[in-house]
Amino acid sequence: MDNKKAIEVLKTYLHEDDEEGELAFNVAIKSLEKEPCEIKWVPIKEELPPLGIKIIVTVIEHFRRKIELRYPVYYMEHGYREGFGFYFGDSQLLADVSEVVAWMPMPRPYDITYDEWND
Repeated sequence: MDNKKAIEVLKTYLHEDDEEGELAFNVAIKSLEKEPCEIKWVPIKEELPPLGIKIIVTVIEHFRRKIELRYPVYYMEHGYREGFGFYFGDSQLLADVSEVVAWMPMPRPYDITYDEWND
């Protein structure tokens, strides 16, 4: 079930005489409306990522002539000069070598507790 279908189902359960239930349903619906169903790639030419959060990037490795992923990567202000850059570990991804062409937020970890895993 995708978010759109979940919202439709939730709306069928709304009752006007249950104020607390209606409030809870509305909060759930708003959350589902904000939550993307699918994490999508964002081309760098369209939008830069927020500063300082973990992201996954697609890079063009110019020397190896390959397209690869790098993660976790941070888009941050340079500490030694003006401007911003993409950092993978202790290294900056330089456009001449590893050119970042798109990014996406890191997905949330699988939803499981430690105790569930060890059962």
